Amino acid sequence: MVDVKTGIVPLVAVDKDGHPATLHPLTGTAIVGAQMPMFDEVKELCRKAARVVEGIRIVGWDVCVTEKGPLLIEGNPFPGNDLTQLPAHMLDGYGRYHQFMDIIEGRIKTPQD
Repeated sequence: MVDVKTGIVPLVAVDKDGHPATLHPLTGTAIVGAQMPMFDEVKELCRKAARVVEGIRIVGWDVCVTEKGPLLIEGNPFPGNDLTQLPAHMLDGYGRYHQFMDIIEGRIKTPQD
């Protein structure tokens, strides 16, 4: 989970079975405190893409960051919301179910609105 305001990972990673990971399994890089590169540019790219998708209020955008900037790989209409709802992924310990429902039911504005 990445903090959507800063682009920094605030918590350890946790898999579906509840096992925590403090280091990336391939690179050995620390997970907590990792900064997503070009985060503002990534967010803007996703906002632009969201404006052209009709009828889907939540999309999981796959983005890669290159030397020339972020590139959109694809959008997923069912983006694995089960993981982002795990309480272990939230600083408040509650998960994001309430935020998803607010978006789906139109109580929170999206770039489409």
